[in-house]
Amino acid sequence: CPFKKWSPPECEMDCPVCYNGGVCDDKNGVCICPAGFKGDNCETGCGSNDWGRNCNMVSSSGRDEACSGQLFCPPDPAGCACIDGYGGNNCNTACDSNHYGADCRQVCHCNLGVCNRKTGDCSSGCSAGYMGPACQELMPNLACESGVFGVLCNYPCHCKDSADCNRDGSCDNGCHEAWTGKDCSIVQIEPNDLPKLLDYNAVS
Repeated sequence: CPFKKWSPPECEMDCPVCYNGGVCDDKNGVCICPAGFKGDNCETGCGSNDWGRNCNMVSSSGRDEACSGQLFCPPDPAGCACIDGYGGNNCNTACDSNHYGADCRQVCHCNLGVCNRKTGDCSSGCSAGYMGPACQELMPNLACESGVFGVLCNYPCHCKDSADCNRDGSCDNGCHEAWTGKDCSIVQIEPNDLPKLLDYNAVS
């Protein structure tokens, strides 16, 4: 299924919002959380010593940052990443003040530009235009940057002539010919596009 959708082959079910870099599983609609986050929507940070789906696996080395230097691989489609708060080739580099989360991939939107490098929490409040868990949500009345849409502005637009879409994914000029649906996120498959059996007698 394309981004934002699940339940193949129709893929007409909308994914939930997955925070902190979580990815929607297109088979069952569940958020797969990156290392160091848990919750139905990956909204809760665990810290750099706890990992696993419910953060119930605890490092036993006795060090405060015991999971640094380790690569964690939750189920697909999330992929492998360093524990929250760390990045770099060896997962030993602490995130800078403007980034947080697994592999330091998430951008802080805090009032003073500095967030907790593990959880993304903003002690100074959200910067203008942002709200929600770890200040990840752009205010509903604001437009995403060019080419993307959604609560977190993390889904690609599929408008005709590569035009920008509205915040809900809809296109004022209609969907690109390969896409359909109210937010142009359902792939249109023509009968001629379906795979064909070329030679059922073929042997390898």
